[in-house]
Amino acid sequence: MSSMAGRCPNCGAIPLLKNKNVLYLIFVIALGLYVWFDTHPVKPNPPLKKPEVSEYSQPNELTPRTPEAPPINVSSTDLWRAYQSNEVKADMDYKGKKLAVFGMVGKVEKDIFDYPVVMLNINGYDYVRATFPKIQMAEISALRQYQSITITCIGDGVVLGSPKLDCRNN
Repeated sequence: MSSMAGRCPNCGAIPLLKNKNVLYLIFVIALGLYVWFDTHPVKPNPPLKKPEVSEYSQPNELTPRTPEAPPINVSSTDLWRAYQSNEVKADMDYKGKKLAVFGMVGKVEKDIFDYPVVMLNINGYDYVRATFPKIQMAEISALRQYQSITITCIGDGVVLGSPKLDCRNN
């Protein structure tokens, strides 16, 4: 079949790339998969730990937990720059760690699964994306553009150049 022909002369089929509906469907499926994997990260289950028992502990005694490490303080701009300059090092420094990220609200929106998302502005085009649990919808709705805030969440890597923060399990 010639690339100049609008339809196959024998069967009347429209070439795949000329059918705009097929291209649109492929785009929508790709976008849906991106959003799904962006909001549902695959996290391995942590290994089970045996309780520590010393010679001085009683059988029903609870051993005190060690205090959590304080969050790493970082500005949204510094976090974004770290991922732009070296994603591997930035993941080692921030991914999976508790971060206190301060910056200015750029946008407040919801993702496709209705989770509230706060976008911390970097330069008007780039953002740090923080996803919150639905139960905090009222608190998030009170935020305004250009408001300075500090968000304490877990670093969740980067997607398409934008650092992500997962605030759903705090």
